[in-house]
Amino acid sequence: DENFKTYDYYSDSNVKLNSIREVLLDNQGRKYVETILDGHDRVLEKNVYLYDNQERIKEIKDESVDLVVTDPPYNIGWKYAKGIHGVVDDRREDYDTWVAEWVKECFRVLKPEGSLYIIAYHETLADNYWEPCMKHGHFQRWLTWPYKMNYGHTLKNYVKAQRGILYFTKHKHKYTFNGEAILIPYPETSLKQKH
Repeated sequence: DENFKTYDYYSDSNVKLNSIREVLLDNQGRKYVETILDGHDRVLEKNVYLYDNQERIKEIKDESVDLVVTDPPYNIGWKYAKGIHGVVDDRREDYDTWVAEWVKECFRVLKPEGSLYIIAYHETLADNYWEPCMKHGHFQRWLTWPYKMNYGHTLKNYVKAQRGILYFTKHKHKYTFNGEAILIPYPETSLKQKH
């Protein structure tokens, strides 16, 4: 399918991009990836354009995506700033059904060695995402992403200073994991790096 291309932008890539600017369009002519390259095919800037997941994912071929990373609405009644769809209220009556439908679609479009990462509050992941992910994929890890803001508490409760990340793969054992690329060395020289 010429509308959905995948490129690696690493220095050892088999794909050589000769242009300074590469723009990939979806099947409706909308920009979804724009890459600015230097004269040596190194990426200077990469922009990814986002669309409504439920509308867009149905246009993607089966088993054609390497990785899905998503930070979906949490269904807690936040009203987001006005954007292209007006003011967005993430509260949905049909949240469970909505989640089940798009999680199923994510696993449909993932390649056999593909992975899915879902970012949300831990309780949102447990209540709404665990079951549909277990139904269609294979659990690998539940990660915690701490961040340095919102520390402390309000007058009624503590403030959350982390998000959970569910990591699922389409295949139980044969999946892509670039461990060397994300390895973080220990700060102490006496400790050894572990894979």
